[in-house]
Amino acid sequence: MDATGKLHFGPGVAAHIAAHGGALTLRRSPRHGCCGGTASIPIAETRPPQDAASFCVWEQEGATIYLEKPLVGTLPLALRLENLFGLKRLFIEGGRLQAGKSD
Repeated sequence: MDATGKLHFGPGVAAHIAAHGGALTLRRSPRHGCCGGTASIPIAETRPPQDAASFCVWEQEGATIYLEKPLVGTLPLALRLENLFGLKRLFIEGGRLQAGKSD
C-alpha cells in the first residue's frame, strides 16, 4: 500500500514512536454507549499488532506503520502527541466514527 501523504505526523510523533520500539498500530476500538449503541473509533498504539494479516504495512519517518484494513477508507489521518503531567499519548485526528459492530 502506498500511503505517502496519507498519514501526517505532528511534532514529536516520530521520536515518540522510535522511543517505543519503532512500530505503530492504528486499529479500531469499540466504544459502547449507555443505551446499547457502539462506535468504532481509531486508536494508535506503539507496538506491532498480534496478527499483522489484517493490516496494511509500510515504512514512514523511520517507523513501521500497521493500519487495520477497514481504516484505509478513513485516510488521510493525522497523529498528534499530547503530554499531560509527563504522560505522553498519541491521538488520531481525521478518522470517522463507524457505528455498529466492529467485526
